[in-house]
Amino acid sequence: MSSILKVKNLKKSYQDKVIFEKISFDLHENQIISILGPSGIGKTTLLNVISGIDKEFDGSINLNSKIHHAKENFDFSQSKDLLIPWKNVIDNAVFSLELSGVKKEKSYPVAKKLMLDFFLKGSELKYPHQLSKGMRQRVSLIRSFLTGRPILLLDEPFSPLDSITRDDLQDWLIDILKKHNKSVVLVTPLQLARAYAVFANGGYLITPHLV
Repeated sequence: MSSILKVKNLKKSYQDKVIFEKISFDLHENQIISILGPSGIGKTTLLNVISGIDKEFDGSINLNSKIHHAKENFDFSQSKDLLIPWKNVIDNAVFSLELSGVKKEKSYPVAKKLMLDFFLKGSELKYPHQLSKGMRQRVSLIRSFLTGRPILLLDEPFSPLDSITRDDLQDWLIDILKKHNKSVVLVTPLQLARAYAVFANGGYLITPHLV
């Protein structure tokens, strides 16, 4: 199976400090790769580099994609849900599509189909302040799913949650990513994925297995 993303010998420095180096992996279709490690070691910085937000790095990032602009290959879902307080669940879910010029008569039906899988059916007209933290994160994930971009970058999507809620949602997340055939690079302190990319003391280890 051919890879859709090839990362080779990435190195990122800030001033004279090396944040990470020797990062190499291939991401295949319908694969989840997890970036594991403690806070402050450079996991989020790596996602910034891969997504094109941070362009100052050494090494190479190659995409097997027909999409010309590199950033349009990725949807980057950050740890904060970034929901808009005055928009309800369904309007928050379709917000990225709205910015792209997609009309609600087209985006609403697609979003509503996902509400059941995301345990949000019946909450479409609620506002963010009426939702639990877990529900807010799931709305944010729907927004990422709806963009339809080939690669999903998830930066500790459940870090704001308590440990019990996080444990419940981590298994759900893997199931939903597999069901919808997503190719994912996932930053997490937890071992959620079947493929592991590990930062530790400047070293790097990856043992990939297709989901």
